Amino acid sequence: MALKDWKFAVLFVLAIGTIALLALNLSLSGDNRERLKEVTERQQFIDQTVSINRFSAPFIQGLAQLAARENDAQIRQVLADNGVTFTVPDAGTNPPAETPGEPAATEPEVQQ
Repeated sequence: MALKDWKFAVLFVLAIGTIALLALNLSLSGDNRERLKEVTERQQFIDQTVSINRFSAPFIQGLAQLAARENDAQIRQVLADNGVTFTVPDAGTNPPAETPGEPAATEPEVQQ
């Protein structure tokens, strides 16, 4: 039993369509892998940034306190070069010292 011409043509078109869809699927899955790799790299960068930020915020605060306490222009300049500015509150606005005779701590207000 031989296939009639129209049946052969339909099967041929379906086969070509299937091959085209397979090629498209392979191409798109490759693109998806590339995008997934890119997203994973970005997420890793974000995670590392958060980890570094946990360290850097107290470190910057400590540097600002040191610069304010010692009136160190070099540390102030390093902080300013990296976009960190701070202001030292007036001595009259500090809370009273916890023990008599001990000066009140001045904490600079840091803006990044």
